[in-house]
Formats: sequence, C-alpha cells, structure tokens
Amino acid sequence: MHIGIEIALYKHRMEKRLRENERWLAAIVRSLGDGMIVTDAKGVITFMNPIAEALTDWKHEDVLGKNLIDVFSLTESPVKDVLGECNVTNLENYTTLTTRGGTSLPVENNIAPIRDDKGETIGAVMAFRDITRRKEIDENLLQSEKFESLRMMVSGITHEFKNILAIIQSNIQLLKTSHGEHKELASRLGIIGKMIFNGNEIIRRMKEFINVKQDTSYFIPVCMKDLAEQVIHSLTPRWDNVASAKGITYRVNRKSLKKIPAALGNPSELKEVIINIINNAFEAMPDGGCLTARTWGNGDSVFIGISDAGEGMSGDVQKRLFDPFFTTKTPGRVGLGMSVAYGVMSRHGGKIDVKSEVEKGCTIMLIFLIAVKKTTRSRKTQIIQPKKRGITTNKKRGI
Repeated sequence: MHIGIEIALYKHRMEKRLRENERWLAAIVRSLGDGMIVTDAKGVITFMNPIAEALTDWKHEDVLGKNLIDVFSLTESPVKDVLGECNVTNLENYTTLTTRGGTSLPVENNIAPIRDDKGETIGAVMAFRDITRRKEIDENLLQSEKFESLRMMVSGITHEFKNILAIIQSNIQLLKTSHGEHKELASRLGIIGKMIFNGNEIIRRMKEFINVKQDTSYFIPVCMKDLAEQVIHSLTPRWDNVASAKGITYRVNRKSLKKIPAALGNPSELKEVIINIINNAFEAMPDGGCLTARTWGNGDSVFIGISDAGEGMSGDVQKRLFDPFFTTKTPGRVGLGMSVAYGVMSRHGGKIDVKSEVEKGCTIMLIFLIAVKKTTRSRKTQIIQPKKRGITTNKKRGI
C-alpha cells in the first residue's frame, strides 16, 4: 500500500512538472520574435504562434489541420527537405508566403525536423521573419549602384555622340553653302538635319537622366494637386481622340486629388514626369479602363499616386523599368521616359515607388519632401496653378 502511494505521488509530481514544462515551452514559443509554424510528417499545420498570426493574418484555429502549401499558396512545401530522407537538420532559405489578404510576404526561414524517440521524423518546425524592409534596402542599393554605372557609361556615350553629330552638322552647312542650288541635295540634307535634331534631343534627355546634382536654387514651391490636374487637362484631347477612334472608354477618378503642402521643385520637370506616367497608364489599358490620381501627405512628405487598371508588369519588367532605352512598347520607341523620370526625381531628392502585378494594374507613387522655403516681400514664391479648362471624368466615351 505504501509503495502504491509513493508511485501515485511520483506520477502526480511528474504530471505537474510536465504541465509546467508545457506552459513554460508555450510561453517561450509565444514570446519569440520570429513567426513559428509546426507541421506533422505530411506538412499539415499543427501549431502557429502569435507572431506568425500577426505576419500572415491567419489565425491558429483557421489553419489547424490544413496543408502548409494550400494555406500560403506555395508551389512546393518549404519543409519538404526535412520531412524527406535526406537527414537535413537545419535549412536556411528564402520563401514568399501569401498572407490571408493575398499580399506577398518575403521571409527568411530556418527549418528543423521533429523526431520521436526512435529517430523517426514526425514533423517539422519552421521559424521565419519578415524581410520586406531588407529586400527594399537591397533593391534600392542595387538600383543606386546600377544607376551610377549607367551614369558613367551614358556620360561617355553622349559626349562622343554629340561630337559625331557636330561634325555631320558642320559638313551639312558646307554642302548647303557650296551646293545650295541643288534642290534634291538640299532636300536630303534637310532630312539629315532633322535626324541630327532628333539625335541631339536624345542626348539632351540622356543628360537629364544622368544629371543627379541636387541644385535647388531654382526650385519653387509646387502644388502637386494643381500640377496633376493641369497635366490631366492637357492630355484630355489626345486620349479623348484615342478612345473615340477605338470605341472604348477611358475614365479618370480625381476624387482623391486633395490639397496638400507644396513640394519644392522645378514645375516643368515635374510636369514631364507626370505626363510620362499618365501616358504610360493609358497605354497600359488598350481596351479602356479607369485611371486614378490621388495626393496625400504623411509627416514631412507628400505623395502623388497614379494607378491604372491595365496589364500590369512582371517583376523582371519592374526591375528594368528605369533603365535607359528599355521599353515594352512597339519597336521604334526610344524608351527614355521612365529613366528620365528617375533622374528628375533624384535631382529633387524624391523617390519613385512602383507596385504592380500582371493583369492587376499598376500604381506609380512619387514621393517628395514638403517645401520649406523662406520668402521676402521683394520676391514672392510662385505656386503653379492649372489652366482654367474643363475636363469630363464620367463621359460615356473619352476621358
């Protein structure tokens, strides 16, 4: 009887200690700074900690009993190696999970197998952390390094190209002087002269791309809302005609164009940037659609966003979007628009942010610092105002 009591007490103490250990382990898992997902040997989720819930928007009870692949829209399971027969005990990798809301979440993960007393793999534990910010920093650094390399290359090319065009131009002048009476020759020389003009225009735009010197002495406060409306007004006739010719409908949603603090800049350069973005947005909607323009402020920054419901861009296209001469348009187009826009924004100390998915449209966001510029009575600053023209935003046909 005494032995039975001792055994019962020992069992009670072990069960109590086990429960304490379980609570202790659960507290540690819940307090970890990384997300954690546990699966069984088939990749079915058996546990997810609060950090994982917060990062993915999924609740533990909603994913319990579901396969990791199905929940996070994966092409293959990141835990498959440790669940296989390759005896992997630890794996460092990068995975993109899809959150409950459909957003892509890049994560760095560590995965380890869970084994029973016999050494058989009965599951896996995946610890992961959000690396969205790190990827943005890496991509910005890569873009900066790529831009500097391109700047050096373009600088040399434009210098040599301009010298060649200057020699051709001087010879044209000599030929015109000595053979001015030859009408056919004069006509051909005129064509060559036009091509030289086009070449010099390309050189000018390439120099705009590589000129990143932030000389703000000629900048003035610019109202981005008014500038965006001015651009939309000026582009209305062109896209009205395109819509009419194709029998399609273009609409412009301007309800979110709000008054925001002015940004310091060159209005003509900023206008060209917005023109490029809006034209690209309409061209991305060959069957018609809605373009949305909006402005907002946050802290010491102001934003203007242009969104379309068009074809969207793949990740590879987005990476090359600001490269000179890169274009997805028809052959013969120069493809300098977005590279020049990048150069303009760099000179303004601003940033271009692109968010797009194939078949899901595109949003391009321009980010500026709020203008801080003192004025005197003798010299007032100017805020650009749009021309007083009407624009139809809800016509049956046209913009």
